[in-house]
This record gives sequence, C-alpha cells and structure tokens, in this order.
Amino acid sequence: MNRSTGTYFGFINGLLSLIPIFPAWSIFPGAITAGILEKFIPCESSILMVGIMAFLISIIYAIAYYIKINQYESRNKENFKAQFRFFCLNQYILINTYLFISIVGINNCCYGDGQTAFGVIFSGPLASIMIFILGVIFDLVFRKRLSN
Repeated sequence: MNRSTGTYFGFINGLLSLIPIFPAWSIFPGAITAGILEKFIPCESSILMVGIMAFLISIIYAIAYYIKINQYESRNKENFKAQFRFFCLNQYILINTYLFISIVGINNCCYGDGQTAFGVIFSGPLASIMIFILGVIFDLVFRKRLSN
C-alpha cells in the first residue's frame, strides 16, 4: 500500500457521497434519533443533543479507527478499501448530521418549513470534503508510522 492510499480512497468516497440523493438520506438516522428523543425532552434540546452526539461520536470513532489501523498488521489493499469505505460512510452520516444542524439551526430544524431540508445542499458537499480530509489525515498518521 502506498503512502497516499487514504487520500485516494477519501477522494473517491467523497465523490461518491456527492450523488444527489445520498446527502438527504444520510440525515435520516439523526432525524429519527431526534424524533425519539423529542418524546422525552423538548425539540430544541433533542436536536442540540443529536448534533453534539454526532460531533463527539465522529471524533471518538475517528480516533478509535486510526488506533485500530495502526495496530492492524495486515496491509491488504482490498481489506483496507472495504474497511475505509465503511469508516467513511459512518463518518459521512455523522458529519453531515452535525453540519446540517449547524447550518440550518436548531430553531429551523424544529419549526422550519419544507425548505429546511434544502440545508443538505450545503451540508452534503461540506461533509464530502471532510471525508477527503480524513483520508489525508490517515495518510499523515500512516506515513508517520511508516517512518518510525
């Protein structure tokens, strides 16, 4: 595996996540979670909690993934590609949910009209860029490990 594998796969995964329907569908797990939480707490609090949870889980998951990859001995490219694609999918869903809530705002998430969903026009491409950045970060971490 060469030193820019994560960047390459991050770029490809970022491009694939730009398929128009994908950004809209990727916010559903967060919306369902907020809907469940809304039965117990006010809407604004449930949206805020989902946004914070998505942000924190994304960071914890990225750190855990990079630690796991550093400890993983087999550097099979196909195995890495499948694992990294799954990682990017999960990260995309978490990042897009967080960005959507941040862009649209908590008040609009609860009381907005049908046009609130157009927030994915902005959050989707930004989340795709973040997937590419995660690939670059992976290469920087992996390169440091290779040089040691």
